[in-house]
Amino acid sequence: MQSEPHDPRAAPHPSWEARSHSAAEQVERFLSFIVHEPSEELSEITDANKRKICEEILSDVLENVGHPDPVLAVRRRLTNYATLTAYDEVLTRTPRQSEFRAITGELRPRLPELARINPLLTEFLCSEPGAPATVDQMADRLRARAIVYNMWARAYNVARIELGDWDKDKRKDWYGAYRIAQAVFCEFAYRRELRMPPNIRSAEMKTDGTAEFAVYGEFEKIILDGHRQPRRVWEERWESLLHYPCPLGGLEL
Repeated sequence: MQSEPHDPRAAPHPSWEARSHSAAEQVERFLSFIVHEPSEELSEITDANKRKICEEILSDVLENVGHPDPVLAVRRRLTNYATLTAYDEVLTRTPRQSEFRAITGELRPRLPELARINPLLTEFLCSEPGAPATVDQMADRLRARAIVYNMWARAYNVARIELGDWDKDKRKDWYGAYRIAQAVFCEFAYRRELRMPPNIRSAEMKTDGTAEFAVYGEFEKIILDGHRQPRRVWEERWESLLHYPCPLGGLEL
């Protein structure tokens, strides 16, 4: 798979070996910055844990940018950590923190109930002595994990950009749209477990959200199939299957 140049008028790209080396260097600089930046939430983590996390991320990035197809390898890791972040973040948001209509902030009050019926959340939130008991305590623990997952995602996003797999037009670049799509997808899945009304039902089209949920889920496959412009392909797939405009179409994300 070859990535799409972000500027077709730019000079020819350097070799993949040089570009991969540059990607690793940029990730190392990024990690050094965020662990020392007071405004970053990671600033409260102990220095020993910061070093451990950074070493793990950098080692993983070095392995993946050295892959025979570094763009695809980085996409795999980036989509994985963005999804892990989304699964935790949609549980911690309040309605005021919503960045998109279908990410409602309505799941946080239901955390105790969801922790009883979702096996992964049960293991993370309820399996140890002194487990969090209140909504706020559960949300804090999930938020702490999401911060680390998001650190991985942000590092891989730096690598993605350095490898040229981006578009300077945020209406076309795939990562911002993917993050939103995954959050919407994750919230729908949780709401279904809780038997809550769907978050992506289209009143205008009189749907129950199931078809939209399936198309949101296709975004990752399109990215990992190696399309040069996965966002465009996904938005076109949305309109082809659902017969109305994609809600993320044309947004700067």
